[in-house]
Amino acid sequence: MRKIFPVVFLLLASLSLNAQTSRPIVTDISAKVVSTNKVKVSWKLSKDFKASSLVVYKSTRPIAARNQLYTIEPLGELPPKAISFTDTLKNYHDYYYAILAKTEDGSVYDIILPSINATVNPVKAPRPVKKIETDTESAKEKLYPAGVMRELPLPYLDMVQDIYRKPNKLSRRVLKAGNDLAGEYRAKPPKVLDPYYFEEDMVSPAGGDEYFLFEILKTSFIKKEYKTCAGELKKFLGVNRNQKVSDRAAFYLAECLYYTKNYRQAISLFLYVNDTYPSLSKKWIESCLELYEIPE
Repeated sequence: MRKIFPVVFLLLASLSLNAQTSRPIVTDISAKVVSTNKVKVSWKLSKDFKASSLVVYKSTRPIAARNQLYTIEPLGELPPKAISFTDTLKNYHDYYYAILAKTEDGSVYDIILPSINATVNPVKAPRPVKKIETDTESAKEKLYPAGVMRELPLPYLDMVQDIYRKPNKLSRRVLKAGNDLAGEYRAKPPKVLDPYYFEEDMVSPAGGDEYFLFEILKTSFIKKEYKTCAGELKKFLGVNRNQKVSDRAAFYLAECLYYTKNYRQAISLFLYVNDTYPSLSKKWIESCLELYEIPE
């Protein structure tokens, strides 16, 4: 009999907090680069949202736990009805943001919900590119044949460095709670989703990052060699790529993990691209939860 992962169930249950007007939590937070050194952070407020002010936090690491707030200096406070903030960057690090409410007694309501009131994807202002003459040999785009790597691939932070961490062993009490939470879901036969392809990857591109991704999909993904494809996609994402291509590659990697029954890792990656593909990610996360078996 299928068992639902209780920790993820509790996380999803916490999403209902944004509907409780007694809890001052902003929702639908997002951050995007709007110029060479500025990032705009936006969020939504519930109809009956009440707070004395909003506090903005920024960190070079994902803000996922309240104890991190003790080591982060707030960027500042905003009016309680503010729905956006523009941050001016002084360097080119990856940054994560969180928006918390300060209550009337002056304390910060420090409940942190990733992707709800804290961003899960890093943002970075692009470095200024030195303009070069278009008629020089170095200015021409260089295309690489299939299987040939770039001479000097740029170092890139592993975006999926934590997905292979083994989960903690669950106690009997937690297992029982998970079974109780599963309830009616255990009676439903799980359905495996069909592979999803983005329209951009349905035709062979001329070159660049899109071409390398297309070759990986053609040689392994469409042949359902998901374990091999996962390895190739990890190598692909280990090099600095176009952001749109990287997001698609991360989604395909999550699909490979899904089809190799690594549901916990797949959920982590679907959450990673949730801001870019919210509807798609929700559908695949729900399927992961239906198919996930709690390790005894």
